[in-house]
Amino acid sequence: MPAETDCQDCRLRCRPLFVPMTADEIAFMRRTYAELDSLQVSCRVICGRRQSVDGGRLVGYGLMLDGLSSAHALRMLDAGLGPHRRQGCGIFVPDKSAAAVGTPY
Repeated sequence: MPAETDCQDCRLRCRPLFVPMTADEIAFMRRTYAELDSLQVSCRVICGRRQSVDGGRLVGYGLMLDGLSSAHALRMLDAGLGPHRRQGCGIFVPDKSAAAVGTPY
């Protein structure tokens, strides 16, 4: 039986991810990288569209994690990001290839 290889092409996405005190994209990305570092996950982070709820009091962004190893992808599927996971935010799901985004059918 062949040994399983570790995939370096796993992609996950979540929408939206709300993180306190991050009204601008730069602060959001810093906070996201800090959380990824604390989980010991390395990948390429792609920030999506800005979204707000509750009259603009809570601001967040869609997020794609690209180039994850299988182990890191499983860790993110299990852990999620941000403080609002119980409300369904910061929960990751598998995504199609980043190269396929924007490709006509």
